[in-house]
Amino acid sequence: MKRVLFWVVVLVTMAAMALSAEEKTRDFPVKAGQSLEVDLRSGGRITVTGWDREQVQVKVDLREGSEADWGIEMAATAGGVEVRSQAREGRLHSSPSFTFQVPRRFDLKLKTMGGAIDLKDVEGRIAGKTMGGKLELVGLKGELNLETMGGGVTLRDSRVDGAVKTMGGRVLIENVPGDIKGSPLGGKGVYVSVQGKEGRAAARW
Repeated sequence: MKRVLFWVVVLVTMAAMALSAEEKTRDFPVKAGQSLEVDLRSGGRITVTGWDREQVQVKVDLREGSEADWGIEMAATAGGVEVRSQAREGRLHSSPSFTFQVPRRFDLKLKTMGGAIDLKDVEGRIAGKTMGGKLELVGLKGELNLETMGGGVTLRDSRVDGAVKTMGGRVLIENVPGDIKGSPLGGKGVYVSVQGKEGRAAARW
């Protein structure tokens, strides 16, 4: 009997967890060359991928609570789209994560109090910071300035100028023409197949 009750409790708990996890989607019409600005004071993972539409699509994965609980605000602006969230104390612990689809040519300004930043197939002025989490960067073009306070950095198959920085972790820059600098404070870094504007190969650390 105790065994049956145990499995009943497990199934009820799993069902409650599935119901509590929600995914919200919003769409915003934009123009190529505009910008996405994200400021997650709640923390949370940021994923941005370029696509062939003049539209920003935002998906929010709510592991706990609601949009109101996390103070999530999304708005169209004259320059593009802004998304913000607020820090929460108390019973809420698992920060929401945010996935964005943006036009391939789009500026990004990203900030999260903790969580990975994954960027793919975007061209523009790209800047951002996470207080803790890895940076995974693929297929980017333009100006790049990204920083993590703790986590590895991988930049691949991109054509960018600028810098990537981590306060603790490895930096790997591979197949990246451009004047790009990697700063692995407290870690190590490797340049592979990297060339500056004048065609000179970058040194390895």
